[in-house]
Amino acid sequence: VSIDAIYSLSMSLTNSKNFVNINDNPTLRELKYIRNDVVGHPTNRIVARDIVYCVLNPEDISKYSFKYHIYNMDNDEIRTVSFLQMLNDYYLEAYKILDVLLNYQEVHKTNMFSDDLYYIVTKYKDGVNVNALFRQFRTEYKREYTQNSRIYKRVNLIIKVNRLPHTKLNNFAYLFHLNYLYENVCAIERQKVKAIDLKPYPDDLNEVIKFFKDNKEYKPMLDTLSNYNNPGFKEAINRMINLMKKNNLSLARMFFEEIRSRVSKKMYDEAYAYVALLKLIK
Repeated sequence: VSIDAIYSLSMSLTNSKNFVNINDNPTLRELKYIRNDVVGHPTNRIVARDIVYCVLNPEDISKYSFKYHIYNMDNDEIRTVSFLQMLNDYYLEAYKILDVLLNYQEVHKTNMFSDDLYYIVTKYKDGVNVNALFRQFRTEYKREYTQNSRIYKRVNLIIKVNRLPHTKLNNFAYLFHLNYLYENVCAIERQKVKAIDLKPYPDDLNEVIKFFKDNKEYKPMLDTLSNYNNPGFKEAINRMINLMKKNNLSLARMFFEEIRSRVSKKMYDEAYAYVALLKLIK
């Protein structure tokens, strides 16, 4: 019932039930299964292609927990549920969702998309999960502006970066491109950009930046490295990898090896997500 209440709250605030996706949350999804087992649909349930029946006996209910049987044609599974653990799990997850919904309200105080993005960038930098907020921004921006391909390319790039493993470097790349999107939208809306300090940089990137700072003679290679369509790109990326090996810069070497790997797999947007970070080299 409480999970359904979150859905109702989402509908009233965002006009969309999809803003909260229970199936993306293992904890709430499991609670929903327990509810369906013992209260909602205890008979003739289809689970993993089997028909199951769930039975809850009064004597199996105590002050702190309960257990119930799940029967199919082959076996009898007993599931034990702790009230305290279940309530704790619910409150922890519900709090996160309520925080996102409150953020949604905060974001939509003005009609400026640049304000929305500024809020999203700063929240992400503080460690907040902004997936729902960014998804809502994409939907509403597309409804208002249908022709700015530059913006949509950046949005699609951010989506692809978010699908990568959540390493420190990939998370920083997400922040970098999210901030770049904010600056682009500011230009469209003719709003002054509020500077956002992206530091601290991840160790991988710091190692790359330090190399070019200490070896300024290699800076001209950055122009070639910034475009995988450049005829000299392959030679330049291989040379950078060899230079990192020679200087025992393992993190920087992996940085350039990852770019080379993504280009070879035709993951060009994902490669650009790293290549663009070279702009931070002054």
